[in-house]
Amino acid sequence: MDYLTDKKEIGKRLKNIRKEKYKTQEAFAEALNLSDRKTVSKWETGETEIPITRLADICRLLDCDLDYLFGKIDVPKNQTNNVMVETEDLEVTLEQQYMVV
Repeated sequence: MDYLTDKKEIGKRLKNIRKEKYKTQEAFAEALNLSDRKTVSKWETGETEIPITRLADICRLLDCDLDYLFGKIDVPKNQTNNVMVETEDLEVTLEQQYMVV
Protein backbone atom coordinates (compact mmCIF):
# COMPACT_ATOMS: atom_id res chain seq x y z
CA MET A 1 0.00 0.00 0.00
CA ASP A 2 1.31 3.45 -0.87
CA TYR A 3 1.30 6.41 1.46
CA LEU A 4 -1.62 8.81 1.23
CA THR A 5 -0.82 12.26 -0.09
CA ASP A 6 -4.38 13.60 -0.25
CA LYS A 7 -4.87 16.09 2.61
CA LYS A 8 -8.58 15.22 2.82
CA GLU A 9 -7.93 11.49 3.29
CA ILE A 10 -5.25 12.16 5.90
CA GLY A 11 -7.68 14.55 7.59
CA LYS A 12 -10.39 11.86 7.69
CA ARG A 13 -8.01 9.47 9.43
CA LEU A 14 -6.97 12.17 11.87
CA LYS A 15 -10.60 12.96 12.66
CA ASN A 16 -11.56 9.31 13.16
CA ILE A 17 -8.79 8.59 15.64
CA ARG A 18 -9.08 12.01 17.32
CA LYS A 19 -12.77 11.36 18.07
CA GLU A 20 -11.82 8.15 19.91
CA LYS A 21 -9.37 9.92 22.21
CA TYR A 22 -10.70 13.48 22.39
CA LYS A 23 -14.39 14.25 22.16
CA THR A 24 -13.90 17.73 20.76
CA GLN A 25 -11.53 19.60 18.52
CA GLU A 26 -11.14 22.10 21.34
CA ALA A 27 -9.81 19.46 23.74
CA PHE A 28 -7.36 18.18 21.15
CA ALA A 29 -6.23 21.70 20.25
CA GLU A 30 -5.62 22.40 23.93
CA ALA A 31 -3.56 19.21 24.30
CA LEU A 32 -1.44 20.39 21.35
CA ASN A 33 -1.12 23.90 22.83
CA LEU A 34 -2.92 25.45 19.88
CA SER A 35 -4.72 28.75 20.33
CA ASP A 36 -8.07 27.41 19.07
CA ARG A 37 -9.82 24.50 17.37
CA LYS A 38 -9.81 26.08 13.90
CA THR A 39 -6.38 24.66 13.15
CA VAL A 40 -7.55 21.14 13.99
CA SER A 41 -10.68 21.68 11.89
CA LYS A 42 -8.59 22.75 8.89
CA TRP A 43 -6.38 19.66 9.23
CA GLU A 44 -9.40 17.36 9.49
CA THR A 45 -11.10 18.83 6.42
CA GLY A 46 -7.90 18.89 4.40
CA GLU A 47 -7.98 22.65 4.06
CA THR A 48 -4.39 22.83 5.30
CA GLU A 49 -1.59 20.32 5.69
CA ILE A 50 -0.49 19.15 9.10
CA PRO A 51 2.92 20.72 9.78
CA ILE A 52 5.69 18.15 9.99
CA THR A 53 6.69 19.69 13.33
CA ARG A 54 3.32 18.63 14.79
CA LEU A 55 3.20 15.02 13.57
CA ALA A 56 5.15 13.44 16.44
CA ASP A 57 2.99 15.17 19.07
CA ILE A 58 -0.22 14.22 17.26
CA CYS A 59 0.77 10.56 17.05
CA ARG A 60 1.85 10.52 20.70
CA LEU A 61 -1.39 12.12 21.91
CA LEU A 62 -3.55 9.85 19.77
CA ASP A 63 -1.41 6.78 20.45
CA CYS A 64 -1.20 5.99 16.75
CA ASP A 65 1.50 5.33 14.22
CA LEU A 66 2.35 7.90 11.61
CA ASP A 67 1.89 5.11 9.08
CA TYR A 68 -1.80 5.01 10.05
CA LEU A 69 -2.35 8.72 9.41
CA PHE A 70 -0.69 8.43 6.02
CA GLY A 71 -2.55 5.27 5.01
CA LYS A 72 0.32 2.80 5.06
CA ILE A 73 -1.46 0.64 7.65
CA ASP A 74 -5.16 0.34 8.42
CA VAL A 75 -4.93 -0.02 12.19
CA PRO A 76 -3.93 2.94 14.35
CA LYS A 77 -1.14 1.07 16.15
CA ASN A 78 1.22 -1.33 14.42
CA GLN A 79 1.26 -4.31 16.78
CA THR A 80 4.19 -5.93 14.96
CA ASN A 81 6.56 -3.22 16.20
CA ASN A 82 5.57 -3.88 19.79
CA VAL A 83 6.25 -7.60 19.47
CA MET A 84 9.66 -6.96 17.93
CA VAL A 85 10.65 -4.62 20.74
CA GLU A 86 9.51 -7.10 23.38
CA THR A 87 11.46 -9.87 21.65
CA GLU A 88 14.60 -7.75 21.52
CA ASP A 89 14.24 -6.89 25.21
CA LEU A 90 13.82 -10.56 26.04
CA GLU A 91 16.92 -11.48 24.05
CA VAL A 92 18.98 -8.80 25.84
CA THR A 93 17.67 -9.99 29.20
CA LEU A 94 18.50 -13.61 28.38
CA GLU A 95 21.98 -12.65 27.17
CA GLN A 96 22.63 -10.75 30.39
CA GLN A 97 21.24 -13.50 32.56
CA TYR A 98 23.01 -16.41 30.88
CA MET A 99 26.04 -14.53 29.52
CA VAL A 100 25.35 -15.73 25.99
CA VAL A 101 27.94 -14.36 23.61
